[in-house]
Amino acid sequence: MNSVNLTAIYNPPLGGNYLPSEATVQINVAFNTTSLTANYTNHVMWGGEPINVSGYVSGPPIRQVIISIDGGVNVSTYTVNNEFSTTISTGNMTPPGNYSITIYAPPVGPYSPAYMVGSVSVSSVVENVTIITNYLAIAGLPITLRGALWVPVGNLSLSLSVGGETVRLDLNGPNFTVSIPTSPLLSMGRHYIIVSVSPSPPVMGAVYTYDVFVVNIPEVVIPMAIAWCYSWR
Repeated sequence: MNSVNLTAIYNPPLGGNYLPSEATVQINVAFNTTSLTANYTNHVMWGGEPINVSGYVSGPPIRQVIISIDGGVNVSTYTVNNEFSTTISTGNMTPPGNYSITIYAPPVGPYSPAYMVGSVSVSSVVENVTIITNYLAIAGLPITLRGALWVPVGNLSLSLSVGGETVRLDLNGPNFTVSIPTSPLLSMGRHYIIVSVSPSPPVMGAVYTYDVFVVNIPEVVIPMAIAWCYSWR
């Protein structure tokens, strides 16, 4: 602050002969302006690359520097001979996107605070999944699927479900084959195979659906048998 107001208040004792009074004086505050310069990585891959921050702060050779990023990321470091350098992991920054970054040097002694604000872009990989299976399925029998990932990222988890039955896969390669069980009570008609990609840096989570037509044999045979019985009456 360039100036502050100092106010003195007089409250006389009860029964006294004097009235309350007050006086205010403005005091000029002298301080040294802090110079802050910083460089940081403004475009990184989610979880795979850290945000590197470095810079210079004038004043005492050792000063605190606080780096804050949207979403609750706060890192505190100190200058050495007025220079600082630190790295910030992006693995816990969810979801990926554009974040605001603030670099702040708190006041110390006669030196004022200083800060700068910028933005960081955290990118992710969008994983596409291709599924090949028969369009026709029979309730009660497993559905076999062959799949492939467009982006070969290791240690990726998928969940595949149809009609309430779910299979989970932990992949370490781009191709997979899996059988999903189906309930014999699954109604005849069009159903969806739901493929969910679990988010895991640098891969963003995604959900895909594929059509399959389920034939429920009892739903077909029983009405035919009833109709046949009535026809012989």
